[in-house]
Amino acid sequence: MKKLNVKTILIIYLFGIIFIFNLTKISDPDFFWHIKTGELIAKNGIQKTDSFSWTFRGKKWFNHEWLSQFAFYATSKTCGNSALIILKSVLITAAFVLLFLTIYENTNSLEISVFMTAISGWLAAITFSIRPQIFSFFLFSLLIFLLFTPSHKKVKLSLRKKIAVPLIFFIWSNFHGLFIIGLFFLFFFAAEEIINNHRPGNITAVFFLSLVASTLNPGGLDSLIHPLKYIFGETRTHLSYIMEWMSPDFHETYGKAFLLFIAISFLGFAGAKQKETVRNILLFLFFLCASLYSVRNIPLFLFVAAPIAGTNLWKTADIALFRFRLKTDRHTKNSKILKLLNYFLTFSFPVLIILIWNLNFGDGFFDMKKYPQKAAEIIKERKPEKILNPYKWGGFLIHNDIPVFIDGRADFYPAKFIRNFFLSTELQENPEVLLKKYNFDLILWEKETPFAFYLENSADWKKIFSDNISEIFIPA
Repeated sequence: MKKLNVKTILIIYLFGIIFIFNLTKISDPDFFWHIKTGELIAKNGIQKTDSFSWTFRGKKWFNHEWLSQFAFYATSKTCGNSALIILKSVLITAAFVLLFLTIYENTNSLEISVFMTAISGWLAAITFSIRPQIFSFFLFSLLIFLLFTPSHKKVKLSLRKKIAVPLIFFIWSNFHGLFIIGLFFLFFFAAEEIINNHRPGNITAVFFLSLVASTLNPGGLDSLIHPLKYIFGETRTHLSYIMEWMSPDFHETYGKAFLLFIAISFLGFAGAKQKETVRNILLFLFFLCASLYSVRNIPLFLFVAAPIAGTNLWKTADIALFRFRLKTDRHTKNSKILKLLNYFLTFSFPVLIILIWNLNFGDGFFDMKKYPQKAAEIIKERKPEKILNPYKWGGFLIHNDIPVFIDGRADFYPAKFIRNFFLSTELQENPEVLLKKYNFDLILWEKETPFAFYLENSADWKKIFSDNISEIFIPA
């Protein structure tokens, strides 16, 4: 009980708040096609061709997220959707526990470790949902925890780490394509070793073992090439149209806070008494560029930058922090009021979780107000062969066994197809070209959008259904 002090409570509440903040309803539109894919994997094995769209049915589909989809389905099937929400919270919280431990191991400063973990957890939250990325966040944080060392220490890999790192990549490459980012991260350490020692060593060997381990999945060598299409191939077309792939919006609160984090990081570089390693500088800049390129890369940058920035801040303010610690320890060590408060906060925390759980999920685990439930029922009854649907509702329709025009698998659809879809439905091009080309027999669209107004005022289309969020049109 002596260990139950202010510092312990601070740590408990830090991770407790991260856990609670992730207890949110299932609302990500891509969740539905992921869970449907998991169901098909459980019944028929891994899909190699598309069976969800009517536009590209039978086309080869490289599914690099198969194991996470199966895990989602198996969890939902055996334990219910509540277990999926808990799984998400556990994985995200565990990732930030590892981040905290990485920072603390390199600074021995509770204050800096808590501060950097808290601000990172808040900034990264914009991308958290029940999707395969949550496995990547955890595994990437674990990899950083195993490898990261202060600038004045050499990276040393124990036998356990030599086994653990390739094992991480074997698991990761079956869960999500972001393992390729982990390989880039490990490459920086291997390159540093070769440059410093003028020959390859243990880290380089682990890198090549990890490279091999990353091909031990249904995709084989293609699994190393496929993720690169997001950067260099035609798949990158969707970066211009899909919000999560766009650059951060610095007019929003999170964007301004993100800029503040970057500024704090650069201040740490400038004020550090010890010179930073070239490896850490390059890692910081590489992942900073990635985060400025796309919002969904922000968590990856934070997992890399927080230990580097935290270590530099500790080097800058170590004496000031030591004096602050002496003063606070003197006032808190024998405080009976603080001890009572500690016990109260600790034992009230489970009650807080229960209250928030009931508040968030009293009316179910899905935020169904965002999805066209009634419209989907009508579409299933009519059984159209050629439906046009919004990109973000494709997954929901797939979950309802409705063949779609397009869905959230941005890496599956050809670049020209995606471009024409968005330009036409956003009225940047004449939509008649798209409408005549595919000869749709039903259109489901979002209410009160430019394309919906266009259809309403067209003599060629008749509206047969409308609710708060969706409208259905058929040929007049």
